[in-house]
Amino acid sequence: MNNISEAISNIQNEFLYVGALYKQPDLLVEYSQYTKSKYDFSDEATKFFYDIAEIIYEKRTQVFNKTTITIFITEEPERLTLYKKY
Repeated sequence: MNNISEAISNIQNEFLYVGALYKQPDLLVEYSQYTKSKYDFSDEATKFFYDIAEIIYEKRTQVFNKTTITIFITEEPERLTLYKKY
């Protein structure tokens, strides 16, 4: 089963998708109902960055820039540790 997961996973495409969401956060409105990080991403870093984007968009702001993302990430030590890891 693990070999099948590895064969169909494409981490580069996952990051391109998440990167597009950071560049154009309004895409989350259209696609978040179809995307569930737990099931759709094979890489832990991709899951982390997607979940961060979703939380920021839903609970904070729809404007993604260095300041808003940095403030959110540094609010919790565990989140900051994972950010540095990835």
